[in-house]
Amino acid sequence: MKWSRLDHAAKLYATTADASNSSTFRLSAVLYDQIDPDALQRAADRTLDRYQGFNVRLSSGLFWNFLARNTAGIVVEAESDYPCFPISTGGPGAPLLRIIYHERRISVEFFHALTDGTGGLEFLKTLLREYLQQKGIAIASEGLVIPSDSLPGIGEGEDGFSLYRDQCRALAEGVSITSPKARHIAGTPFDNPGHNVVEAITTMDGVAQAARLHQTTVTGLLIAVALKAAALTEPRRESEPFVVSMPVNLRRVFPSSTLRNFFVIVNIGDNTDSYDDMERVIHSVRTEMDAKLSRPMLARYVADTMRFDQNLVSRFTPNILKRPMVRFGFNRFGQSVTTMTLSNLGVIRLPSQMESFVERLDFHLYPAKATPVNIAAISYGGFASISFARSIVEADFIRHCADLLSHTINEPVAFTSNEWGL
Repeated sequence: MKWSRLDHAAKLYATTADASNSSTFRLSAVLYDQIDPDALQRAADRTLDRYQGFNVRLSSGLFWNFLARNTAGIVVEAESDYPCFPISTGGPGAPLLRIIYHERRISVEFFHALTDGTGGLEFLKTLLREYLQQKGIAIASEGLVIPSDSLPGIGEGEDGFSLYRDQCRALAEGVSITSPKARHIAGTPFDNPGHNVVEAITTMDGVAQAARLHQTTVTGLLIAVALKAAALTEPRRESEPFVVSMPVNLRRVFPSSTLRNFFVIVNIGDNTDSYDDMERVIHSVRTEMDAKLSRPMLARYVADTMRFDQNLVSRFTPNILKRPMVRFGFNRFGQSVTTMTLSNLGVIRLPSQMESFVERLDFHLYPAKATPVNIAAISYGGFASISFARSIVEADFIRHCADLLSHTINEPVAFTSNEWGL
């Protein structure tokens, strides 16, 4: 691959990322043994040979940014900064991912223009399997991991947005979406800018049982907890509801094997009329999710988000003029309608031969100026890992979430922190 076009979501991330909005997310695996840096470097080299579409840099064209091959390679490094530290996208040797390690943890941080959580997870799984094989441990893929010596599938590099654009337009006919301005969580930025991350670890069964008890999904339960915690943190204004933005993997609705971005953001919370009773919040979230996750509604989200791409004026506006237009639209119509983002990658399976080597998986999002606290969740090996990333001093929202989680799940919840800014 010499170069490739950015997918729809990648165009947005490539244009709006800055120091306060890194557009960088992290996926990690905690192993039972200390990490061997040399074996990890060998594993990274082989994995990147397989995922050549990930070994790229961002280049600027006349009308749009694009991805070009990174010929400088990627060097594995010891972790030295806070999670989701901005990835430099300038220069010929500036890859869009970093591979880092610390004690028993392997982490890959991805600039969101490269891929989404689903694609990033496939990369991490391949890297983990290859790392163990470099350590002399034979691992059968069991159809759960893409082997590093396999040939790329024909659909791995496809642009799902463009592929389903016309179908989504037809499905979305007569469907409309309204997005009211959302209430934000206020706070004081850290003197030393960075991300404080609090990790909540509990049992996967405990979270799943609590969700079933309340007749909702794990994601629905976590969104309800976040909305209730926000209401306890900030006084509500009648015209500004608390809203949680939920990334939705479109591959489940519009079949695709792409490893590029293929998701939409669905906002949940603008129909919640009271935060006093937790059961009422859960019911409201469940009802809203049922309505907004239908195929026609998701098609409407896809059609709406691609309007700017298809506009002739925007397509032929030079990049240097387009950037401020996109940034304005992102701040006005994207960031203003959400209180926070909550992304749940769900329950992850690894090959049985890997289970005795991998203790836990973690997932971290980046906070942004308008959403200074964001939440990410992932489950594996009996553990549910829920992370809270913040860029502000105040931790009231996270404390309320911790209390509500402990009460709602009715299982022990262990909390750890990187203690940034404390």
